[in-house]
Amino acid sequence: MVDSFHVRVSSRNVAPAANTVLADTGALAAGQYDIEVDAGSSDTVALGKHIEIQHRNAANGANLHTYVIPGPLAQSFVWKKIHVALNERIRGQSGVIAGAGSVYTVHIIVRRSQ
Repeated sequence: MVDSFHVRVSSRNVAPAANTVLADTGALAAGQYDIEVDAGSSDTVALGKHIEIQHRNAANGANLHTYVIPGPLAQSFVWKKIHVALNERIRGQSGVIAGAGSVYTVHIIVRRSQ
């Protein structure tokens, strides 16, 4: 039997407030996952204008891993065979500042590894 468990979340935000959670898988079941991310922004280049892709702990109180996508830039990547404990999550969060009219997008797909 093939385990077809997957989660798909996405968002598009215009000029998000500082540290806005842009997309969040919610608490995941324990297991090994492949995580596909497409994210980017139309912002200008400046300190704090970025998107963080975060692997959060079960209490959702700290990052276990963080990948930073500087603005303005779009990136797609896959984390393969990531071990996730019960109730951990994957989310995308804006940086500390966003320009007026800038657009931030995040799309996250989480699938059990085969």
